[in-house]
Amino acid sequence: MQVIIEARHFNLRDELREYTEKAVPRLEKFYDRIVDVEVTYEGKLNRKEATVKVGVYGQTLVASEIADKFEISLDAALDKLELQLKKYKEKLQAKR
Repeated sequence: MQVIIEARHFNLRDELREYTEKAVPRLEKFYDRIVDVEVTYEGKLNRKEATVKVGVYGQTLVASEIADKFEISLDAALDKLELQLKKYKEKLQAKR
């Protein structure tokens, strides 16, 4: 799984990069055929937004969340993606 991390309107701290690299692999528990993950952070004053795009076979799942800290917004977006991945996996199993 390839993880791409991007920052808009600010410089990405090493601590945030490390936190992201440790948090994203938890998605593999729900679906092990993830192709790539793109995490985009956008920061403006009190608005810290994390957008996570997960590439799976034939689709791209997207979740975005806004919070006071980037870590909180990333965790919330990953929680949304966990539900999306479960639903995606159930649809694949139902087709069989």
